This record gives sequence, C-alpha cells and structure tokens, in this order.
Amino acid sequence: TSTGIRELYSLFQLLIRKDLPISIISTGLPEDINEVITDKILTFLLRSNMIVLSPLTIDDIEKAYLEHLSLDHSAAGYAAKKTKGYAYAFQLLGQLMYEKECATIDDIEDVIPDFRYFLGKNAYRLIQQRLSDNDEIFLKAIQSKTKIADIIKQTKWDKNLVNTYLIPNLILYLRNIIKIIKQLEVAKLLLLLLFFFLLL
Repeated sequence: TSTGIRELYSLFQLLIRKDLPISIISTGLPEDINEVITDKILTFLLRSNMIVLSPLTIDDIEKAYLEHLSLDHSAAGYAAKKTKGYAYAFQLLGQLMYEKECATIDDIEDVIPDFRYFLGKNAYRLIQQRLSDNDEIFLKAIQSKTKIADIIKQTKWDKNLVNTYLIPNLILYLRNIIKIIKQLEVAKLLLLLLFFFLLL
C-alpha cells in the first residue's frame, strides 16, 4: 500500500471519528483493493460499505456506446466486440471514438491502431511487468498445449513445478464453473460437466 493511500484513508478515519459529514468513493482492481483493506492500519475499511461491480458484458458496452456516442447499432456492436468486455478497453475505445467523432465502422477502424497502442502501453505492459519469468514460460506453454505431458515437455519443467501452476488455475476454473452452473439449466449443466471430465 502506498504511503499516500495509507495517509488518505487514515485521515478519512479521523474525520469519521469527529462525526464530520464526509464520504469517499474509491475504485480499484481486486488485488489492489485487497492490499488496502488488509493493511493493519486500515482494517476499518473492511467494515465500510463496499459495492462489488459485476463484469461488463458486450451488451452493456454496446448500450453505453449507443447512448453516448453517435453510432448506429451495427457500429456500436462492432466497437463493443473490439473491447472483449474489458473495462479499460471500453473506456479507451469510447474516448477515442468520441474524440474522433466516429459514426461508422470505417471510422472505428481508423482509431483501432491508437486503441491497440494505448491498450498495450497502459494495460498489457503493466500486466506483463507483474509476471515472473516462470509465469511467462507457463502462459506461452498453455497457449498451444492442453495435456500436462505436452506442457512439461515445452516448459522443460518437472511435473511438480507444472502442478504448482496448474492447481491454483484449476481452482479458479472450478470457481468460474460454479458461477456458471448457478445460471444454467440442468441439461446444460450435464453437458458442461461431461465436457469438463473429458478435459481431464
């Protein structure tokens, strides 16, 4: 947690204790928020009113583009798909389309080079900087390989090291499956489970 963030929330806590009419709105990535709220000085934030936003859908993005930009349905849908549901991509592409007064798919295509450049510079580069060398090796291996034996061969790691990467990712995968299961009908659930067991 940065010193500035710690000082801001510590001051906020003091002002609350003095019964002053003050509120603060903060946003951030889940891992960054977790770091702040688990800081030993800032644990009072755990008791605050937190709103967890659901992920953006392509439909949400298309609707927002339709409401706030001069795009028709096909152009808004095209632009929304370009974001792949990624919040920063949604903001960035929206800003670029607004600045260039995009109205058609051809207009959107004209801003895509800038969109890719800023997405890489401001988001993907930062994500890549957080990856360890082993993270990068593992991610490159699983792009084209699905069998453990193939991953071991490509990474040149022993099975234990590969499993250290696979098990946490499998747990995340299962958590996502559970979320999906809650939304599916029984027939779809059975097909999904069958597919999952075929992968093993």
